[in-house]
Order: sequence, then structure tokens, then C-alpha cells
Amino acid sequence: MNRLVVCGSIRPEGKSAFLASALVERLHELYPDDELQLFSLADDIDVDPCIACDYCKLGEGCIIEDPMQDLYGMLDEADSLAIVSPIYFAGPPAQFKAVLDRLQRYFWTDLRTRPKRPAELFAIGDGGDPHGFEPLVGIIRSSLAVAGFHVEAVHDCVDRSPEQLQVLAASWEPKLGGR
Repeated sequence: MNRLVVCGSIRPEGKSAFLASALVERLHELYPDDELQLFSLADDIDVDPCIACDYCKLGEGCIIEDPMQDLYGMLDEADSLAIVSPIYFAGPPAQFKAVLDRLQRYFWTDLRTRPKRPAELFAIGDGGDPHGFEPLVGIIRSSLAVAGFHVEAVHDCVDRSPEQLQVLAASWEPKLGGR
């Protein structure tokens, strides 16, 4: 089985990167024979935003040549997906939103009509937003649906310390298509 973890933060020492690494470790512990991949914006990955050129409508993929091409391959191979995203004003940060918008290339495929693969969202924030993070959840659900995934669980990781995040990851029982 192929499992993919995506970290939507550009901060290599931040809570999102920390949790994404801990989730990869947990998956390796639970499923040592599975293929595990991590795509992290914290690894100095620069993804250009969608330019609405409609090239993907032709069925040729995305015209923009950047690290997103690597993520497309990882998503195509993934049987399950875990997303770790910081929350900026109730939604994803701009760099991660660019990644999510580039999933538009899947809109023109038949993935929307096929059975969905499982995904989980881990929402990271320091708290204080009276509006919560429902916009983040909606954006993630919509973007992943066209790419052939269904968000099975949303984990509220707001206002958690690194120690609490480590405990969460160590006790995580993924809904990611376990055997």
C-alpha cells in the first residue's frame, strides 16, 4: 500500500513539519512494508499558483513545470493521504493554497466519479480565531475530492504543544485504509 503525508507549512521547524514527521514515523511503525512518502513545503519547495490557463482541460496535465509535478505522481500512486495544514485566518496559508488550487488538473479527469481513497486532515493553529477553521476543512475537502480522495477525519490540533502533538501521533490509529 502507498501512503502519502503532505505538510502545507513552509516552516521547517514549525509544529506542522514536526507533526508531519511524527505521522510518517507512526505509519512506518504500523505499516513497515508500505511505501511511505512525505511532500513538505517546509523542504524549500516553491509551487507556482494556478494561472487558469485551461491547459489541464485538454487532458494533458498542468502546463506549469515545478515541484507540483512530483506531487501529482505521489497523489496518483497514493492509496491514502494525511494532510497537515496550518490555519491562517481560518484557511490554509497562501503557499499551500497554491498547491490545493493546482489540483484543478484533476477536475477534468474521471477521478471525481470513481470511489474515493481515504484522507485525514490535521489542522494546526495557535487558536484565538473566533471563526474556527471550517473554511480550511471545506477547501481541503473540495480540493481532495477532485483528486480522488475523501476526508474521513479532521483532527483539531489547535493550541497543542509539540509534546501533545507527539502523543497524538504516537497514538494515532489511521483511518487511512488500514488492513
